[in-house]
Amino acid sequence: MNPHNMTLFARFFQCLQRYVVVFLLIAFMAVLTACQDDSTNAQSVDDSHIISAEFSPETYHKNHTISAFVQAVEQAQLAFQVSGRLAEQWVEIGQQVNQGEPLLRLYNPGLEPQINAIEAQLQANSVDLKQTESELKRNQSLSDIQAISQNQLERLQSQVDQLKAQQVRLVAQLQAANNQFKEATLSAPFKGEVADILVKPGTQVQAGQPVIELSGSQLFEAPLYIGNDLLSHLNVNQTLNANFGTQELTVTIKEISRSANPSSQLFKVLVQLPANSQLMAGQKIEVVLPEPLDNIYQLPVSAVIDDGINEPYVYALDNGVVKHYSVQVLQFYDNHIWVNIRNQKGKLNIITAGQSTVTPPQNKTAP
Repeated sequence: MNPHNMTLFARFFQCLQRYVVVFLLIAFMAVLTACQDDSTNAQSVDDSHIISAEFSPETYHKNHTISAFVQAVEQAQLAFQVSGRLAEQWVEIGQQVNQGEPLLRLYNPGLEPQINAIEAQLQANSVDLKQTESELKRNQSLSDIQAISQNQLERLQSQVDQLKAQQVRLVAQLQAANNQFKEATLSAPFKGEVADILVKPGTQVQAGQPVIELSGSQLFEAPLYIGNDLLSHLNVNQTLNANFGTQELTVTIKEISRSANPSSQLFKVLVQLPANSQLMAGQKIEVVLPEPLDNIYQLPVSAVIDDGINEPYVYALDNGVVKHYSVQVLQFYDNHIWVNIRNQKGKLNIITAGQSTVTPPQNKTAP
């Protein structure tokens, strides 16, 4: 063989060696990939950069903040029971009033004359009754000596009885007239604050027409409107935390509605404020409603991986094998994250740092 042919053969042999090495490397990588069990979603790991810790599921309380407006327990729209013209206004909006304190007065031209007329009738009837009783007494004395007939005595007795009955009727009428006259002055039924005055002096007012709104200043409550999920965790007399600005207070559940509003599908819950809260009607408070969440893992934020494409997930170690678990993120709390790990209720050794050194398991492609 000449030297030229030997040189070509040597070059061909060197190229063949390179192709064999490349082919062997590709084959070795393919064997490694085929040997990986993707269906178990697991991978062996031995890396000093990985940090893990054991976590157990517990019951935590997720706090929901609900806004509510304070209102007085005692609230009333007051009205006169008689008609007339509003003549006097003794209070102003926002003024504090005591129980029984006069607020407004009506002028009705028929009330006072009616009282005067009944009083005159009552006085005249009293005079007639007194005279008739005296005559009856005198005739009864004459009856003892048979100087007067029995019919005359019976007639006088009947007159006395009628006058007495008339006296009772007139007294009742006078009482009713006086009550009507008193109704022309509107007084506070309880201690509170004048919330609104609905009519002005000089206005003609009908009986039963609201003229003033009064709000109590002793006890306050606030209505909350919540969904059915939170309602199931509340009970009457249960205490809750609330805030008014920087002021913290404790409120007590007073009433719970068992039927939702048809339009909003929300349930009304009434909470009672403490007597020393110093709040006023119309002010807004924030009530904290705790919702217990079962089987929750509280993890460092670094433990949960969320690439924005796939579901959030974590890696856990099981006897040196890395496993992938999808999680449901519920809440961030005090530099931690609350998650629910599907189909898991026991202790897990979860990787909290160094996940970048773990190759994410690949899903097996169907042929």
